Amino acid sequence: MRYFAVALLLFGLLATSCKTVQNETSATKDTPAANMDRIIRCEVGDWGSAGKTATFRGKPIQYFNSNEIDYSSPSFFSDKNARHMSFAGLDFSLMGTAGYESNSNTRGAVDSSGRAVPNVRVVVVDVRMIGGVPHYHYFSNETAYNPMENWSSTKALVMFNAAETIRNASGGRVGLYSKIRGRARYNSAIRDYWVADHVTEVTNTSHNATAVWFKSITGASGSDQFVKNWLTNGDSGQSFGGGHGASPQPLGNVFRNGSNESQTVTISRAGSWSGISSNTLKTITMAEFWKRLAVNRLDDVTWRSAVQDEDLAVLKYGYVNSQSVGGFFKGAAGTSQRGVFVSAFGGKSRLDQISGGRWRLFGKTGSGSSGIRNRNESVFGGYFCLPATSASPKGRLFAWFINAQTPGGDKTTIRRKALTGIADVFAPEIRNAANLFGTGEPPPAITQITANFNTVLKISQAQSSTLAENTEKCPMPPGTYRTKSVERVPGSQNYFVKLDQSLGASCQLNEGYVYIPHFENLGI
Repeated sequence: MRYFAVALLLFGLLATSCKTVQNETSATKDTPAANMDRIIRCEVGDWGSAGKTATFRGKPIQYFNSNEIDYSSPSFFSDKNARHMSFAGLDFSLMGTAGYESNSNTRGAVDSSGRAVPNVRVVVVDVRMIGGVPHYHYFSNETAYNPMENWSSTKALVMFNAAETIRNASGGRVGLYSKIRGRARYNSAIRDYWVADHVTEVTNTSHNATAVWFKSITGASGSDQFVKNWLTNGDSGQSFGGGHGASPQPLGNVFRNGSNESQTVTISRAGSWSGISSNTLKTITMAEFWKRLAVNRLDDVTWRSAVQDEDLAVLKYGYVNSQSVGGFFKGAAGTSQRGVFVSAFGGKSRLDQISGGRWRLFGKTGSGSSGIRNRNESVFGGYFCLPATSASPKGRLFAWFINAQTPGGDKTTIRRKALTGIADVFAPEIRNAANLFGTGEPPPAITQITANFNTVLKISQAQSSTLAENTEKCPMPPGTYRTKSVERVPGSQNYFVKLDQSLGASCQLNEGYVYIPHFENLGI
C-alpha cells in the first residue's frame, strides 16, 4: 500500500509551524533531505473500497481514479453533468462587491432569474487514497469552466515547467536543485545564485522579471504546448504563451547541479523572451495543476515523470541557502505563525494540535486589473495536507483554485473568506464544523486552549470588574489549559469553556466564559 508522506523538517521559519518534529536535520541547509517522501507527499489514510462512494449534502457522489476520468476529452472542461463533478455545497460565491455578468463589464449584474452573478469562482478537488491509488471528486459553484487570466498564480506552473525543461535538456542530471551565474534583482553583482532562491523570490515577492526568466527557460511556444499536452489536452479555448508584463531578469543560462557541479546544462534561450499569446486558463485547469502537484508520482497516469522529487522539494520549500522554508510553502502567503491564510484553517495552534504539527499549506496568490474585463481580480491556488492522526484517521488532502472578481482593497479578505468556506467543507474537524459528507469521522473535541495574556474565567458575560473573586471569576495566567469542550458564544467575543483541570484550590469554577482576544484563535 502506498501512502502520502509529510515534511517534518526543523529549520528556520518551519520550526514555528511544527510542534512535534522528527529529526531530519542531518542534511545541511543547502542539501534536500534524503527521505524525499517525507518532504513532498501527504500521509493520508486509505479509505478502502468503501471510499469510492459518499453522500454530500444528502446527494450520492463517487470518487474516480485517473484511469476513470478522461482528461483528454473536451467534456472534462465543459460538462456540468460529469460523474466526477458536483455543483453544490460551495455556497460562498457572493462576497464583497456583487458579481459581474460573464460577458460584459457590468458590476453588480444579475442573471435571468434576478440573482447576482457570483463574484467568486472556485474549484476544489478532494483526494482520497483507495487501495493505494488516489481517487478524486471535483466541486465547484458552477464556475469551473470559465476561462480567465490567472495573474501571478500561474508563476507556480511556470516554475514547474522550467523544472521539466531543465531535466529533459540535461538527460535528467540537472534540475532545480542547481546553481546559476547571473545578476539577481536584489544584488547587482554577477555571481553564483541558487535557483531555489529565485523560486522563493517569485513565490514570496511575485517578481515579474524573475518569473519571466523562468518561463523563458521553456519559451512561449514550449510553455503553451506543455500546458496543452499535460493539462488542457482537448480544450482549444485555453492558452499559456503569455508573459508577466516584464522583460526577463538576466539570471544566466548555465545550470550546474548543486550536488555535482561538473554536471551542467546550457539553456540558450533562458533570458530571452517573446510571448506568442495570452495566459488564459480555466478555474478547473488551475485546480487540476495543484491536485497533480499534491499527489505527484503516486498518480502515474497524470504525473510528468521527468520532474524528480528533488525538484519538488525546491518548488515546495525553496530548499537551499537561507530560503529553505520558501517556495510554495511561503507562497501560500500564510505559512507563518499568524499568516492570514493559516487563520482560514483555524490558526496555527489548532492545526498543530490536530496534526501534531504536521499540517502543510502550499500555494501561490495573484491579482491584477483587467483592462479587457474592466475589473480587479484576485486569485489563489494551492493545496492543503492534514496527515492521518488518531483525531482524523483518514486525514485530509484537497486542492483548490479561487478567482475573486472584486475591488482591489477586498482581495485578501474575500480570498480568505472563500478559503475558510473551503476548509469548513473539506476539513470540518479543524473547526468542529458540520460534516457535510455522509462518511468520515466525527470532528474531535477541542482539548485545550491557550491564554496569551492574564485573563479570567467568568460565571457570566458581565464585566469582570463587577464579579466576585473565586466565586464569580477566577484568574487564568498565560498558559495552556485542558478542556472538556469549547463553544463560541454567538454574537459575542466569548468562548464558553468546560475545563478538565482545576484553576486552584480557591477557585470554585470549572466552566464559564473567557474573552476570545486573550486566547489563541481556535477558528470556531
